[in-house]
Amino acid sequence: MAKENMKLDFLVHDTNAAAFLITQRHQLAGLEPVGRNRYSFKFQDDGTVEKDQAAFYAGATCPAREFADALRQVKNLLYGVRNSGIEKDVMRDDPHQRTTRPTHTR
Repeated sequence: MAKENMKLDFLVHDTNAAAFLITQRHQLAGLEPVGRNRYSFKFQDDGTVEKDQAAFYAGATCPAREFADALRQVKNLLYGVRNSGIEKDVMRDDPHQRTTRPTHTR
């Protein structure tokens, strides 16, 4: 594949920004684990994702129905991942995560 045809991944941490990017017709490629029970949304970057994300934070608007549908899509994706047990694998793979709670004695 030619280098100019390759699309890089762009990570978004905010569910609202991710929903907005979907309304702007950006391709959601999946989720990227970033810690215990935390995920970023991975978009295929065609060179305009960062610009559209900045526009969202600057107050850009989109049709309410499209935004609500996209927000439902990203929440369903998160809900599906969290209930599939993937977060347990992320925690197990990260040696810096605690697997037990500290006990307090009086």
